[in-house]
Amino acid sequence: ADHLVSLGYKPSPDVNEFNPKQWKYFQKTHHDLYFSKPGDAQALPIELHWRLRSPLGSFNLMPKNGLDNIDEFLYLCVHGTEHGWFRLKWLMDLPRFIRNSDFDWEIIWDRSIVLNCRKHLSISLLLMDQLSVYPIPISLRDKLDLGHFRFEFNYILQVMKSSEHFNEYDINRWRY
Repeated sequence: ADHLVSLGYKPSPDVNEFNPKQWKYFQKTHHDLYFSKPGDAQALPIELHWRLRSPLGSFNLMPKNGLDNIDEFLYLCVHGTEHGWFRLKWLMDLPRFIRNSDFDWEIIWDRSIVLNCRKHLSISLLLMDQLSVYPIPISLRDKLDLGHFRFEFNYILQVMKSSEHFNEYDINRWRY
């Protein structure tokens, strides 16, 4: 957080005004802190997470240490899907994450079953393919069946296209 502040980012809320007891309570009741860079329209907003959002659908992983690339990728798929991918940038970040990782898609598929997030992985891959963001990996093409997730998939596409749908609990959405 100090590094972000040194770069001109401001936290919201301004936790610098918190006393130690307030900061401890904030950390206990929240899972992240939002940072923006006032006056710099090119600066991307940053969310600094200190734990996974809980509960997050059926994703059943709560690590004590950091996530490996596979679990982090799956978590990003779950997080985006649970929010209906309303921050389209999240979906656009996935191909960069994939390119920077040496994924074995069969291992990812198997891990998604273990973590009970195959649906989230499938919807994320189908959306990336549908929007020409990233093609479905060859080894998973036969495993992905849009029919199983058609309702969720179509709902997310409609929400992405509509300015009327929003997550009323996330005030930061409007900043994006």
